[in-house]
Amino acid sequence: MKTLLIFSCLVFSALAQAKEMPSTELIQARLDASGLTKVGQWNDSQDGISQRIDGGTIVITKDGFAAAMELVETSDSELELSFLKANNVCVSGALESIDMAQHTTLRQSMRKSFNSSLTAYENRATTSAWGYQFKTELAKHNGSTLAICGLR
Repeated sequence: MKTLLIFSCLVFSALAQAKEMPSTELIQARLDASGLTKVGQWNDSQDGISQRIDGGTIVITKDGFAAAMELVETSDSELELSFLKANNVCVSGALESIDMAQHTTLRQSMRKSFNSSLTAYENRATTSAWGYQFKTELAKHNGSTLAICGLR
């Protein structure tokens, strides 16, 4: 899962917009302050830092924020709940990264984009988010499904 997440981060980085992301340290501080991640539990990764969270992993690189959340597929209700949780982690983490968590219209737009990955071609969706690109992809990995998102 970690390899797939790092690969996805690198792919999303190649498509970065002209607008620069805040520093890794600033994004880390914002995510820690929001309670999405925990202070002192970050690990160095290939291009930045990562932290395991319940149900997935968050990665911060110099190019942005990314998350990979495993979708639980044992029943329809568990799948729905894990998809909602992945949506929340991805959107909340991305908005915290750029200090826009209070922007409800942007949050709704990003949630819709995340949801559209269910029916989109190759299960990928992209939307603009305040000068950045928010990308979501559903991918199979080791027999399970991951919801991978990134803000660049």
